[in-house]
Amino acid sequence: MKKFKQIFDNYIVITLILIFFVVIGFSIVSVYVNRVATNACYETLYDAAEQVAQNIRTQMESDRNQLYVIADLLKQHEEMDTVAIKRHLASFRQRETLFTVALLMPDNRLVIGLDGQKDLYDVFDYQSELEQVPYVSGVKENPLISGQMLIYQAVPMEMDGRTVGIIYGFVNLDDLAKSISVTAFNGNAQVFVADGATGDFLVDTLHDTLGNVFDDTFMSRKAKSGYDFYEMKLDFIEGKAGHIAFWSDSKQEYFYSYYQNIGVEKWMVQLTVQESVAFASAIQIRKGFFFLSIAESIFLIVFFLIVLYRKRRDILQKEQQLTLEHYMYDVQKTLFDTQKNAKLITAALGKVSQVLTAEFSFLLSLDGSVVAETFSSRVPDAEEHILVPGSKITQFYPKIYRALEKGENLLLYSKEMHTLQGTPDRTELARHHIDNLMLVPVLNASGKLLGILGSVNMTRRWTDTTLLECVSSNFMMALQNLHSYRQIEKMGIMDMLTGLHNRNCYESALDRYEQENQPTLCCLYIDVNGLHELNNSQGHDAGDAMLICTGNAIIDQFGLENSYRIGGDEFVVFRTDCPEEVQSRMDRLCAQLDAEGYELSIGSAWLKDSAGVKDMIASAERNMYEQKRLYYAKTGKIRKTVKKSSETAAV
Repeated sequence: MKKFKQIFDNYIVITLILIFFVVIGFSIVSVYVNRVATNACYETLYDAAEQVAQNIRTQMESDRNQLYVIADLLKQHEEMDTVAIKRHLASFRQRETLFTVALLMPDNRLVIGLDGQKDLYDVFDYQSELEQVPYVSGVKENPLISGQMLIYQAVPMEMDGRTVGIIYGFVNLDDLAKSISVTAFNGNAQVFVADGATGDFLVDTLHDTLGNVFDDTFMSRKAKSGYDFYEMKLDFIEGKAGHIAFWSDSKQEYFYSYYQNIGVEKWMVQLTVQESVAFASAIQIRKGFFFLSIAESIFLIVFFLIVLYRKRRDILQKEQQLTLEHYMYDVQKTLFDTQKNAKLITAALGKVSQVLTAEFSFLLSLDGSVVAETFSSRVPDAEEHILVPGSKITQFYPKIYRALEKGENLLLYSKEMHTLQGTPDRTELARHHIDNLMLVPVLNASGKLLGILGSVNMTRRWTDTTLLECVSSNFMMALQNLHSYRQIEKMGIMDMLTGLHNRNCYESALDRYEQENQPTLCCLYIDVNGLHELNNSQGHDAGDAMLICTGNAIIDQFGLENSYRIGGDEFVVFRTDCPEEVQSRMDRLCAQLDAEGYELSIGSAWLKDSAGVKDMIASAERNMYEQKRLYYAKTGKIRKTVKKSSETAAV
C-alpha cells in the first residue's frame, strides 16, 4: 500500500498541474500523455514479459525435474528389456508440456514411450550427447514425424556414479505456445519466443508459421525514430533486455515491443502490442481536449482516478499473484523428493498451514473409503488425528465424504457447520474441537478420489478454497509417486505369491548374516514334498495353493523378517533361538501343514557347527535332501499332497 500511496500522491500533483495549464493547449498535454502512455505501455510489457519468462523457466524446470524422477524410477531395474522400458516410458506421457519421453541407450538406440513405436537408431550420437547433458535444445525436427518441429530436454540417467542412458522429453511447439497465457492489454498483446543463438522462433502468436527474427523479412521493417533493429539483433545474440517500436505495413500503425532473456539457454521472450491498443486511453484524452477543452479538467480527474484504480487493482493482483506463485512453488519444491522421503509431505503441509493461518493441515491417503495413510503438520505429541489409518471415513464423516467423492470443495465455518447438525460429521468435528474446516478432494486424472487435503481451525476467514485447490495436484502427484516408489521397492524384495522375501532379498541378506556372525544362528532349509506331482495331476493352481499355504504357515511359526522363498518349492528360514525352541516351531510348522494335507522335508544346521554362513546353508540343504530321500523311500512316491482331494472325492 505504501507504493500505491506514492503513486496516488504523484498523480494528484500531475492532475493539479495539468488543470492549471489546461489553457496552454492541446499540444503540450498530448506530448505529456504520449510520454506517460509510452512508459505505462513498456512497464506493462515488461511485467508481462517477466511473467511469461518466469512461467517458461518454471515449466522447463518442472519438465526437467519430471525427467529426473523418470530416470530415478527407471534405474531401479538394472536389466530391463525394451518392452519394460517402453511400458515405463509410456506411463509418463503427456506430463506438463512433455508429450512423450524417450531413453537413449549407449548403443545409440532410442527407445520411445509410444505404443507401437519401434526403437530408432542413429537419431542421436550417444557420446556427443553425453558431453552436453543436461540441456534444452533449440528448434529440432521430430524424429517420429517428418516436418514437425519441436524442442526437447535431455538429462542423464546415472547409476553408481556413471551415466547409463540419457532421458529425453519432447515438447511440441504448439503445446509450448498453448501453455503461455498473457492478460496484458486485455489479452491483445502478442507473444514471441525466439532462440537468441539462431534467431528461430519457438512461439509466434501473431503469424501462422514460425520464422526467424534475424531474417530480412523482420530486419527490413521500419523502426520508429530512436530505435534500431540491428541493435535489437545484437541484444538477442547477447541476451540483453530492450525495447523497440516499428511500423507495420499490414496494420498501418506502430507496434511497441519489449524483449528480455528468459533464462533458459539463450531463449528470448518478446511482447508486442499495437499502438491503438496500448495508447487507447491517450487517444481518447487527445480527442477530449480537441473537442471540449473547457471540460478537460474534469476529464483529467476522471482519467487519473481510473488510472489510480487500475494501478491499485494491478498492484494488489500482482502482489496476490506473486504470493500465490511463491506458495505454490514452495509446496511443489518441498514435495519434489516425496517418493524417497514421505516426511516431506508433512513439511509441505506445514507450509500450507502457515499460508492458511491454520492450526494444522492434513492429507489422508484413501483406499476406497478406508484411510490408508495419514499425514499431518500437527506436532507428534498433539491429540490424535482426525482419522487414523484403517478407519472407514463413511463411518465418521458420511456427509462430508459423499460431497468430496463428487469432487466438491468444502469450506465449513459456523454457518455451514450448522447444516451438519445431528449428523455423525458434526459429532466428530465437535469431539476434535474443530471450529472451521477447509477441504478439497485429491483426484487422479480419471476423477477417482485418491485422498483428502484439508486445513483446520484457520484464524483468517477465507471466501473460497483456492489456496488448497492450487496445490492439490502437487499432493496428488506426491501420493502417486510415493505409492509407485513403494510398490517398486516391494516388488524388488518380496515374493508376490507367498508374501515371503524373495531370492534377491535372500542374496542381499547373506552378507549381513556373515558380518553378524552369531553362533546361535540356525538355518532351516525347507522343501515342499510333492509339488511337481501335484502340478502334473491337478494343475498349477493347486501347486500355487500349496506354496501359499506353506508361506502362510512359515510366517505363522517363524515370522516374516528372516523367512525367504528362494526357489520353486524351496524356502529358507534363519533363527537365533535355542535348539529346543527351533525344534518346537518346526514341529508346529509340520503339524499345521499336515492338517492341510501337505508334508515338508526340513534340514537344519547351526553356524557354530559350520565354517561359515554359506557352509551352514549347504549343510542344511544336504540334511533337507536326506529327509526328502527318506520321505520318498518311506512313501514309495505316494503323493500325500493329494490326500485331501482323494478324501473329498471319496465322500
